[in-house]
Amino acid sequence: ACTSLKCLAYDVNNGAPFIDANRRRPVFVPDDIHKLNGYASVHYDPSAHPERRHIAVVRDPEARFRSAFLNRVHGFKDLESNPGVRRRVARLGLESRPALQRFVEDFDRYMKVSATLRHHFEPMAQFVGEDLRALEFACDVKRIDRLQDYLSEALGRPVEVPQLNEGGDGAVDVDMSLSAKAQDRLAQLIEPDTRLMATAELSA
Repeated sequence: ACTSLKCLAYDVNNGAPFIDANRRRPVFVPDDIHKLNGYASVHYDPSAHPERRHIAVVRDPEARFRSAFLNRVHGFKDLESNPGVRRRVARLGLESRPALQRFVEDFDRYMKVSATLRHHFEPMAQFVGEDLRALEFACDVKRIDRLQDYLSEALGRPVEVPQLNEGGDGAVDVDMSLSAKAQDRLAQLIEPDTRLMATAELSA
């Protein structure tokens, strides 16, 4: 969703789809959008750009965590991505393709071995603020149609979120079960996001 929303923002800001800088044509997985000035993922500063509309798309915290686990650990294989990460994984005695329970139990240690993982498991509040009511617009990712309607009305033209999919949510044979203790630990890990979601009523 992140890539799709950034490409949507680019289209809204520039009136044209994002063009891959290397191929000079639209692509389905435009990785370069994440490196483009103004589109990198940064921590939210509510005082920045007061002249702009501040909006957010958020997701159920547990669904977001589980999706990030499948996508980054088993899809992109972030724990096997480079020699440095592999050495740190081995040194700490971690599994490079763990089941969800092992990942949750050893979450703090897993966060030490990969900057990419740390980024993808940061709380949503780091990127959208701590109170959704302070934003002009917010919606659940399951109701992305509401974002399209909001932007279409604001711009006076039809707006559609591009369907871009980078990921590894389709990973198979991954044990996603959790014991009661691990479920409690997961609840602790996503507590900042749970608190954030409670600041506004977003019907899915």
